[in-house]
Amino acid sequence: TASYDWKINALITKSHAFDQRIYDETQDMLALLAEYMGDIVQNKEPGLRFIVRAYKGIAEHSYRMRHTMWEDGSEHNVFMNLERITGRQFLHGQAVCLGVYFMSAFQDNQHERAVSLIQRSEIDIRPQALQVTIDDIRQALLTLNEFVRVQNIRYSICNAKEVTADWVEEILAKYQRDFPVG
Repeated sequence: TASYDWKINALITKSHAFDQRIYDETQDMLALLAEYMGDIVQNKEPGLRFIVRAYKGIAEHSYRMRHTMWEDGSEHNVFMNLERITGRQFLHGQAVCLGVYFMSAFQDNQHERAVSLIQRSEIDIRPQALQVTIDDIRQALLTLNEFVRVQNIRYSICNAKEVTADWVEEILAKYQRDFPVG
């Protein structure tokens, strides 16, 4: 989701130069994440080695480019807005997965792949696991466009496209089917 936002940002604002090679490497990294997910969940050495290599690559690219736009985008905006609304702080990975869930759908960007990875990761993004309500999430989504504008957060899908009440209700219904309570 972040790399998608980076591409939009580079086209519209030109504030963060786009690098197709890094974008492609990110897609490769996601494919490897899917491949190693079982080992990661089971804390096996191949999965842990992959995570270390991935973080090293992320840090190197961010340092070289002098920005994190390619790995920090609208998915982070969702949970920052949820934190603002609830006054709570969340575990980073859990909150990012929640943001990826919603923003991959909003971007129409490999959403089912994201759902599969989140489910396979066993990271619990249900409202009760986050200690929030569906209404909290609804409010975070409905106010997301305003939040990024007021906070002057760098340009992303949240600036390029309006979140509508109809979309929020549709995606919340799907979210509850994908991650049922119980």
